[in-house]
Amino acid sequence: YAGACEALLREAEALPAVVTNKAPDEDVAKSAYVGGCTGEEELAIDLRVERDKDLQALALQYAERAISLYEKERQAYIAALHKIRGKQENVRVDGRSPAKLHYLAAGIHAARQNYPAAVDHLSRAQICL
Repeated sequence: YAGACEALLREAEALPAVVTNKAPDEDVAKSAYVGGCTGEEELAIDLRVERDKDLQALALQYAERAISLYEKERQAYIAALHKIRGKQENVRVDGRSPAKLHYLAAGIHAARQNYPAAVDHLSRAQICL
């Protein structure tokens, strides 16, 4: 999920810079294949569709889904550890991966001007390190 989140953020940054109003190059021989685009017009339409998607929102969904999956696994691990040891004690099982996810989510929230959520994710990221 973290990789998908980062890839979507890179795509969201790169897509607006794609020039889609180029005239087709008629000197280049194009061979059609099953499932392929038949011309630059179709590719331009596909790029516009991708550009118009809210990729930040999708990246945020991936980051928050990964965080919730991690938290669920973390709680199960701590419960199993307490059951084995037979007593309650503080267990530290955090690391860089959840911190990275919280930083990604915080960055997206900050870009969307949702500062309270960004601060929450940043404080949770600090706890993970």
